[in-house]
Amino acid sequence: MSERKEVLNIIFNQYPKESGFFVTSDNQAFTKSNENDAKNHAKTLEDKEVLWVERTPSTKASKPVKKGGKSGLVDVPDQEQESENDTEGNS
Repeated sequence: MSERKEVLNIIFNQYPKESGFFVTSDNQAFTKSNENDAKNHAKTLEDKEVLWVERTPSTKASKPVKKGGKSGLVDVPDQEQESENDTEGNS
């Protein structure tokens, strides 16, 4: 499994209520409300690509959408153990 897939699996498990994340080329993930942070972080990297990776509920997978041209599915484990104490804002 690629490093990006591993990171996304962990992030989607930790934030089951998030519909997706912005991911920079160094695999840093940012919530939708932190899009500007993702773009600013990407400016400091050699590869300035920022992907929006969206959870797909019907397949329990996420898919890159636009911004950078890379594609492919990322398998995300079932979200049955959702925690009521999850908070947003941590990336």
